[in-house]
Amino acid sequence: MADIRTELEQRPMNGFQIFVVSVMVFLNGLDGFDVLAISFAGTRIIPDWGIGADTFGWLISAGLIGMMAGSFVIAPFADRFGRRALTLIALVMVTVGMFASAFSHSVAILFFWRLITGLGIGTMLAAIASFTAEYSNARNRSLMISIMAIGYPAGGVLGGMVAAWLVATTGAWEPIFIFGGLCSLVVIPLVWFFIPDSLDYLITRRPKNALEKANKLLPKLGMAKIDVLPAAEAHETDVQPYKVLAKNHFASTVKIACAYFLYAWVLYFALPWLPEMLRLAGLTASAAISGSVIMNGGGVLGGILFGMVAGKWGGLRNTVGGACVLAFLALVAFGAAPSTLVVMVSLGFIVGFFLIATVSGLYSTFPVIFPPTVRTTGTGLTIGFGRIGGILAPIVGGYLIAAEFDRAVYCAIMGLPILATMVLLRMIPELKGPAARGQIQAGGAH
Repeated sequence: MADIRTELEQRPMNGFQIFVVSVMVFLNGLDGFDVLAISFAGTRIIPDWGIGADTFGWLISAGLIGMMAGSFVIAPFADRFGRRALTLIALVMVTVGMFASAFSHSVAILFFWRLITGLGIGTMLAAIASFTAEYSNARNRSLMISIMAIGYPAGGVLGGMVAAWLVATTGAWEPIFIFGGLCSLVVIPLVWFFIPDSLDYLITRRPKNALEKANKLLPKLGMAKIDVLPAAEAHETDVQPYKVLAKNHFASTVKIACAYFLYAWVLYFALPWLPEMLRLAGLTASAAISGSVIMNGGGVLGGILFGMVAGKWGGLRNTVGGACVLAFLALVAFGAAPSTLVVMVSLGFIVGFFLIATVSGLYSTFPVIFPPTVRTTGTGLTIGFGRIGGILAPIVGGYLIAAEFDRAVYCAIMGLPILATMVLLRMIPELKGPAARGQIQAGGAH
C-alpha cells in the first residue's frame, strides 16, 4: 500500500487518534445502555400498561431486530459514502428513537421507536469498528478495538446505574429514554466537527475533494501534507462491497459470521437471564440487579486485559479461542455453583470477564479479515447475523428455564455454541497471518 498508510501503521498513536477511539468507546456504550434501559423501563411499563412478560418480550426484541436490520441493510453504505456520514445518520436515528420512545403510550408505538433506535445502533456499531481499526496503528490495533468493545459493558454498568436511579427517584420509565436521547444528542456535534473520515477510506474510495480532506487530516495525525493521493491497490478499486466479499472473501465471511452468531447466542442468553437466574437461586431482587451490573463490570476488565494480549501467543486465533473456552467453563461453573450471593456473583463477574474478552477479540478479527473497501460491509454482515443469535437465545433459554431444567443443565446447553466459535476461528486463513499478531505485512497496512 501507499507509504503514508504504512507510516500511519508504524508511528505511535497521538492524542487525536486517542480522541477518536474515545468517542467510539462512548458510542459503543450507547448499545450497552440500550440493552439494560428497556429492562429497567419494564419494571414500570409492565404494571403501568398492564401487559404481560410475553408482550414485553417483543419490546425487548424490537431493538435487537432493528440492530440486525441496521447492520445488514444500512451499514454497508458506509463503504460507499464514508463512515462519518453513516455514523451521523445513525446518531440521528438513535436520538430520535430514544426521545420518541419516552413519549410512546402504546405497545405498537413503543415497538416502532425501539425498532428505529435499534436500526441506528446496528448501523453505528459496524461503522465505529471500522473507524477504530483505521485510526489505530498496527501495534495497538487489537488493544484499541478491545477498548472500544468495552464501551458495551461500561454503558451497561454506568447507564444501568443511572436508569435504576431515575426509576427509583421519579417512579417513571420515561426519563430513562430521555437520558439516552441526551447522551446520543451530545455526540452529534463531536462527530460533525471533529471526526473526519479515515485515511484508509479517503485513499481507497476517493470521495469528492479527497486530497483536500486528506491534507486536513494528515497534520492531525502528526504527518506531512501530500501533493497527490497515493494510488490504491488494484483489489481496492472495486466499489461493489457485496461483490468483493462474494468473490474474494466468501469463505472467511461465512465462517466469521457463523462464529459471531454462536458467540452472540451465549452472550444474549447470559446477559438478560443472569438477574432472573440469581433471583431463582434465592437472591433478592436488588442483589440480582447488582449481580448483572457486576457481570458487566467483569466485562470491562476482561476487554481491557484481552487487548493487551490479543496479538501474543500465536495471535488472535489462539487468544480469542482461549477466551471462548474459558467463557464456556465459567458459565458451566456458574450453573453448577451453590446458590449463595458471594459465589454466584463472583462467578457472574468471571462469566462477564471472558464473554467480553471474546467479543473484543472478535472485533479485532474484522480489520484482519476485511480490507478497507469492504470493512464496514463485512463487519455489518457479521454483527447483523450475530444479532439473530441474540434474538433467538433469550427465547430458547426462557423455555429451558420455564421447563424447570436444572441451572447446571441449561447453562451448559446454552454455553456450548461458544466452543464452536473457537473451532471456526481456527479455520479462517487470515487469522494465521502477521496482521493477526499485530504485525505490519510486507505489502503495507491492511
